[in-house]
Amino acid sequence: MVPSPDREESISELLPDLEHAAKLPAKQRGIKISGKVDKFCAKAYEDGLPNASLDRLIDLLTLPSELDQASINNLIKNLYPASKVPDTTVIKVVASLGHGRAKPSYNAQAALLKWLVMVYEVVENQRILSQLYAILFNLLDTIAIRPQLCHVLSLITRRKHVRPYRIQFLMELTRKAGNEPPLVGLMRVFKDYYPDVIVGDVTSGRASVFTHPNHEWRQRLSEIQTLHLQKTQDGLPSEQRTFRVTRRGTRQTKSSVIPEVHTSHAHESSVTLEEIEDVHDFVQRLEKIEPPNQLVAVIQDPLLQKFLQLKTSDSYARRVDHWLLAFFEDQLETSDSSEAKILEMLQSISGYTQYTKVLPPACSTYLKSMIPSWNGIVGREVILDLLSYTPIGSFEGQLPKAGENTFLTVTDLYSSIFQPLEEALLDDDTTQSKLDLLTFYRNLLDRWAASMVTDPQVSSEARESVSGLIKHADNLALSCSHSTNPSPP
Repeated sequence: MVPSPDREESISELLPDLEHAAKLPAKQRGIKISGKVDKFCAKAYEDGLPNASLDRLIDLLTLPSELDQASINNLIKNLYPASKVPDTTVIKVVASLGHGRAKPSYNAQAALLKWLVMVYEVVENQRILSQLYAILFNLLDTIAIRPQLCHVLSLITRRKHVRPYRIQFLMELTRKAGNEPPLVGLMRVFKDYYPDVIVGDVTSGRASVFTHPNHEWRQRLSEIQTLHLQKTQDGLPSEQRTFRVTRRGTRQTKSSVIPEVHTSHAHESSVTLEEIEDVHDFVQRLEKIEPPNQLVAVIQDPLLQKFLQLKTSDSYARRVDHWLLAFFEDQLETSDSSEAKILEMLQSISGYTQYTKVLPPACSTYLKSMIPSWNGIVGREVILDLLSYTPIGSFEGQLPKAGENTFLTVTDLYSSIFQPLEEALLDDDTTQSKLDLLTFYRNLLDRWAASMVTDPQVSSEARESVSGLIKHADNLALSCSHSTNPSPP
């Protein structure tokens, strides 16, 4: 689709076009690639590069292509990362250095090393360069990139990197090169760690002063990253931007079925969650915090979730479950109950369950009661997600042996929950329904396996339930594949 001339193209839209043009020799291109490069660089200068686009552009610059040197230099000068530079990007740059026909030109390598210096402060994991120290140090005999290499090494050198064999190699290289300023500068960094070992005139003479190579570039990078962070934070819900309770605001017209956090029984010496401003405040005053009136607000309020997780109580859990049970019973008994309201509640509980890894019993009871009449389509994603947190129970009619305690429930999970679930999904008779069902069983198995790993005393019934689930899912997969068109996904 051709973009509208009035619409500004994004980095992700410009990059594929640039990648395609870079694969074609200059004589086969319909237009000059310099125009595409200039357009891309202008956008990168304006907004910066997201990590995915940055990684792809590094591939374009470090792998063989038909780009000319001027275009490569222009692209490297505008490699403004919008956020922290990931490890994979740093590794690709370091891997592109050195000798070989498949390597970038030495001019490009020098520019990439200079770029590493300029983004060093925003590398996500600065230890990654320390782990690559040996590779970088061993390239010091490459004259064309030596000044930039010395600068990078001066930034990442620590005491553990200064070894006798490296001192010896660097001293010999410095003498052979006639006391090149970059080598002398790096030698002085080494001497700072072992002044008694490195002696003689090897550190005398003019040395490079390793400072940031382009302060204007650094200033622009800072502006881009600040704007990107602001946009990212503004796009987050308010409860994730600050360490405070969630407030929907007076302009929000849609009322939520879940109440907000309010505490009305606080006394003079107590503290409420509404007063908490930041994480330090929360930690310092944790013991004095009074729980809010409606604990069910925990379903949508991350700060209350943290509070109840740190001050867990059976009575708190029962209060939340009783409120949910009353809500679902009211919806089942009311003739004009809203389907949208129930789905909103289930979606909220899904987020809460992903945080706690425990499905509220009231929600489990409701799902068990509604699945036999469910059409398998409405709210499928959220219902399957919630049911995948079903705790391990008796599966496919497994009953306890004589003299043993019952295992969770006499009614097995398959006949009470999973069989009607399968009937609802398979009635749809589409490939996607079958895939969704198999994905559900895979997620359920993953969570059952995780619970067995974390429980040091796993019962034999639990192991039998997992085996029964695996066998059933295997048979179901075969049945679905036989009843599906050829080459199913």
